[in-house]
Amino acid sequence: MYLIQVGLSTHWTPAVRLWARESEVILVPTASHASWMNPVETHAKGVEELALPGTEFTSARELGEALDGAVEYRNEERRARGKRFRDTVRANRRHASKVPLWLRATAA
Repeated sequence: MYLIQVGLSTHWTPAVRLWARESEVILVPTASHASWMNPVETHAKGVEELALPGTEFTSARELGEALDGAVEYRNEERRARGKRFRDTVRANRRHASKVPLWLRATAA
C-alpha cells in the first residue's frame, strides 16, 4: 500500500517510519507546496465544494451524510451526463450559495 502525504514533520517521525516499515506501507511524499499532485486531494477538494458551502454541522454524522450525499450526487451526475468530476463543481468558488449544490439538485 502506498500512503501519499505532505512533508509535514509529524508525518515523517521515526515512529511513523517504523510503523510503515512494519505494516508494509510505502510512504510517498508530495513535493513542497504541491498537494495538488496527490490524486486524493484533487477529488477531496471537489467533494468539499459540493458538500460544505453554507452549511453548519452539529455532529460528525451530519458531516458524513453531507459528504456521502455529495459523492452520490457527483457519481450520478457523471454517469448521466458523461462529465468529468470537475465539471460538477460550481464555477462560483466563493460559496455564495447557502445550500450545497448536491442538496439543491435533489430538492428540485
